[in-house]
Parts: sequence; structure tokens; C-alpha cells
Amino acid sequence: MKRPLAFAAAIALAVSALYAILFDVTLPARLPTEADYRTVAAALAAEAQPGDLVLVHPFWADHLRAFVDLPVRGLADPFDEDYVGAGRVWMLGLPRAPRADFSAFQQNVKLATAASGVIAARNFGALSLSRVDVGFGPTQDITVLPLLGEAHPVETREVDGLPRHCLVLEPRVQASVRWQVTTQGAFLHGRVGFIGAHTDWAERPTHLDVRLDGAIISQLDVLPRSEKPFPRWEAPAAPGPHAIELNFSSTDPRPLCLQAWSR
Repeated sequence: MKRPLAFAAAIALAVSALYAILFDVTLPARLPTEADYRTVAAALAAEAQPGDLVLVHPFWADHLRAFVDLPVRGLADPFDEDYVGAGRVWMLGLPRAPRADFSAFQQNVKLATAASGVIAARNFGALSLSRVDVGFGPTQDITVLPLLGEAHPVETREVDGLPRHCLVLEPRVQASVRWQVTTQGAFLHGRVGFIGAHTDWAERPTHLDVRLDGAIISQLDVLPRSEKPFPRWEAPAAPGPHAIELNFSSTDPRPLCLQAWSR
């Protein structure tokens, strides 16, 4: 009885070893080369439009940033992107890479952007490129609008490991930003998070109050060790002229990144 079991174990071990060897041998052919990225970059240079965004899957394969001027996001979950100002979203995938289900990623992007369909993918070596047209209504980027009172710079800064379009607030105990805006959408949305690397300085959360015409419509705490270091808030706001005010209280020495939009 022991001999058949030992034989079966040996066969299983041999099959596993063969699979590992085949995996190692074929892996380079399933990963993109510099030439593949350059070919994709040339295609995007010829076809991209202002407001286009590129999402990469898997999220760690964002080497395309070195070859294009478009914003490139390496996201594990396309529902974590807000698509503010994006009219079209390009999806760059590695369909033959390990654990990289590009088809499922495309479908998730379609759902996240309310797109009506996915434009068929084209292959560039080990890379695959497809596109969706964002199906949201008009999105009004409040972040870039003039503030009432003290001005703050709008810059691209790193938050949660990704480049973000930020209204930058320098570190302080309390801060407030105000807009007088004629909103276009039915909801106000926004995000707030710390710029730069994690710090152990702040044990207490940064607190945010969102006020619409003087009334609090949303409250949010940004925790120093949160799994979501760039949390989103939203609240209903009928289209029309509004006074929008965001009040912060923070003990963290890092500057804050603020985003706000109406959709």
C-alpha cells in the first residue's frame, strides 16, 4: 500500500517541478519589453485627446509613465478612481502575465465609468490596449476654481502612492477653504489625504467638516494608519449657486491634498 502512495507522491512532485520550470522559461515572453511600451506610447500619441486617462493592470505595471505625457494610474481597483475631468479612459493590460485578468479589469472599468461599451483591445507585444468613453454627465472640477479668501496652490502631488491633482494645504492645526460656486451636478464629492510618506507623528485623526450654505452636509476623519488614506466624501447638493466651505483640524506635520467636484 505504501509503494503506490510513494509513487503518486513522486509523480506529483515531478509534475510540480516541470510546471515551475515551464513557468520560469515562459515568463519573459509574457512580460512587456521597452519596445512594447514605446509602441503603445506611439499609438497613444497619435490617438489621445485632452482629458484622456490611462489605467494600467496589474497596478504595478505602470512603466508607461516614462513614455507618455498622459496621466497614468496603476490601480488595483478601478472603482477607487474618480475620473474627474476624464472623457475617455485607456486601459493597458498584460493579459498573459500571472494573475492578470485583463478582461475582468476592462469590465470593472466599464462599470466604474458608466460606459456603454469597451472598444476592442489591440495587442502590442505582451501589452494590450483598449478604451472606454466615460458615461457620466458633466463633471465640474471645483478644486481648480478660485477660492474666497486665502489662496492655496493647485499642484500634482503624491498621495497614497499615486500622483493626484491637489489643492495643497500646508500643515497647520486648523485650516479652512471656501468657494462661491454655481454647481452643475446633483452631488458634491471630494477627497482629502496626506501628501507624502506615512508618519507616526499624528495619533489623532484629521477632521473635516463640509458645509453647504452654512449647514454641515458631511463629516470625515482621516486616520493616520487607515487602509484608505485618501477617503472620499459625497453629499447631495442641488444644482445652482452655493457657498461651499471645508474646515480642517489636523496635528499632522504633512501638507494636505484636497479635491472637490460636482457631478
